[in-house]
Amino acid sequence: MPNRKEVTDEKIIALFVDAHLSLRNVAKLVGLSHGAIRKRLIKRGIVPMEYENVVVECGFCGRELRRQRSKVRAQKDQYCNKECASAKMTKQHGKTWAVNRLARAVVSQHYKLLPENVVAYKNKNAKDNSLQNLIVFNNEEEYKIYLSTGVPDPIWPTGR
Repeated sequence: MPNRKEVTDEKIIALFVDAHLSLRNVAKLVGLSHGAIRKRLIKRGIVPMEYENVVVECGFCGRELRRQRSKVRAQKDQYCNKECASAKMTKQHGKTWAVNRLARAVVSQHYKLLPENVVAYKNKNAKDNSLQNLIVFNNEEEYKIYLSTGVPDPIWPTGR
């Protein structure tokens, strides 16, 4: 553990304000009590209660948000609303991700899906998540080729 003299106020401020760690987590990292950390912060003009909510950016649109410190630590990205979160996931994983989360859940009970696998609907009805209506392709590219040519065959279910 570091010596009290080795722990600078700047390091404590960086951990508390910038890294959004709690007083207890900062104390554990630097080897001081949380009371000592609190006193040092107050001495530097930082009142811990005022930092209960922190300012972060929306992970999709970049809008400024105020969130609880514990929630910021718990989640990698913060979003304004469900629409921004869904839009970010759609941007990362393609349009099929947004419309077939339920279909993936149904298929995963019968077949081990990989992240790159695409679950599609035989009858093109995204509301019909019956097992008989779902097919699986290796990736998005194979699925697009299947849509235009009818080949290659889906990897699941086999023999249909």
